[in-house]
Amino acid sequence: MNRREFLKALSASGILLGTGLSWTSRSASAANVTLPAGFPSSIPKILINITLDGGPDFRHLLPPQYLADTATYGYQYWKVRANAHAIAQQEAAYEARWNNDFLKPAQKAAPAGNEFGILNSAKWLFDQWEAGNLAVVNNALGSNSRDHAHGLLVMEQGDRNAGAHDLDKPGWGGRLAKAMQDKARLVDANAQVKIVSLTHEIRRFSYGPHPTDSRKHVNDQVISVRNSRNLGLFEPDAAASITGSQAVMSRALKAYYAAKRDEMNVTSPYYKFVRHERDMRAFGDAIKARLIGADEDNPLMPVPDAIRALYDVQFAEEKGLFSLNQNDFGLQIRNLYDCLACQDILNFRIASMAYRGWDTHKNQKRYIEQRFEDLFHEKGAIATLFNQLPDAITDNLIIVLSGEFGRQLKANGDNGTDHGRGNSILVIGKGIKGGLYGDMFPAAELERVATGRSVDITGKTGIEHVFAAVCEAVEPSTSNAVFPEKANAPLEEGVDGNLFV
Repeated sequence: MNRREFLKALSASGILLGTGLSWTSRSASAANVTLPAGFPSSIPKILINITLDGGPDFRHLLPPQYLADTATYGYQYWKVRANAHAIAQQEAAYEARWNNDFLKPAQKAAPAGNEFGILNSAKWLFDQWEAGNLAVVNNALGSNSRDHAHGLLVMEQGDRNAGAHDLDKPGWGGRLAKAMQDKARLVDANAQVKIVSLTHEIRRFSYGPHPTDSRKHVNDQVISVRNSRNLGLFEPDAAASITGSQAVMSRALKAYYAAKRDEMNVTSPYYKFVRHERDMRAFGDAIKARLIGADEDNPLMPVPDAIRALYDVQFAEEKGLFSLNQNDFGLQIRNLYDCLACQDILNFRIASMAYRGWDTHKNQKRYIEQRFEDLFHEKGAIATLFNQLPDAITDNLIIVLSGEFGRQLKANGDNGTDHGRGNSILVIGKGIKGGLYGDMFPAAELERVATGRSVDITGKTGIEHVFAAVCEAVEPSTSNAVFPEKANAPLEEGVDGNLFV
């Protein structure tokens, strides 16, 4: 391994250069990496942001109760959406679909006129609703565009004024991490708050604010974890030959960078490379001590079978376990499981995740329902993660699911739905006030459906209010720093600005 290959390996190992790995954990150090196996006894509130790329149709997941009265929303929805549900244009088919394929929440939990069902395959989500842990914020207003890239930019930045080319501005997750770190440093000047990015690339949601330029960003609070079981730098196995090429190169590079740190001026632009090597080595040692231990073949914290099955189809088939249609999301779940086991080492308060494939123009029932099943089935991704974690961890997780826009109210000719604008945002967690926020099925939509033209959900509550409430739920007194202009954002009539907090 030469120097260029070594620098490339820094990225390939799972933590990207230029991210937030200035590592000073209070629970471990490079000199003492004997850490207890298992999860921390307690953690602070942690935000898990899951971006649903493509524009998820939450009206398909949460449709209105079927009603025989043709003037009601509960009739007209099923009439204009029959194609997307793959049913015949017949009243008997509407009623059968409603009766057979949807779980019915307790009616007292929903305001009059907003009675809805939840897909049978989303039993975990239904249970969260029944427990009061699910908030559904309706008529969320993000981008006024139906363009995927621009809509996603607006959603991840939490900024409805973002232009299509404002690619380098900070995301609302990055701004929240900065606000939390600033607050923590009022008590401890060395406090660190990190974001773990579990996606293939660092999403704009995680971009932190630049200290001097509001149109740029920095990633000094982000740790990219593409493979939580391969973090850190190569260390030769104890049983390996000490004269082998890898062992010799590893020792040489370790000594080389140690010497460079001693002789290089800390103001040199190249010093960050030698500092990064030191931090990455210490960080990797601590993570390995928590998860792996001395024997890689017998890790201290093996990946639970149910989590491995989410991304390893062959293993799932052999064990008779649930596997995901999108294996990459299963890997993100595995990485999140490991990060939560190492939360006191990583010092993270935010995790960034993504599930792609929600642009359901054709055959919507087939494609969208398998994605909802991946997320919300009682053996699906989130339920499996929760089942493998202690209550002390799950009680402090707040999950947000949103996409760049919604879908049209009417089905198209290809048994799907086209791009819309307004949509719902789902927030899940213990300690929030579960319920519906905003009119789920506005009567005004019926008037527009009758025109025969394509119909959007009308956005009424700016995403600034929604995400600001998330900030307060995760860390009180941070929302004003993250969304200083939220008071000017629209808010649906009858909706309290505090929403679910």
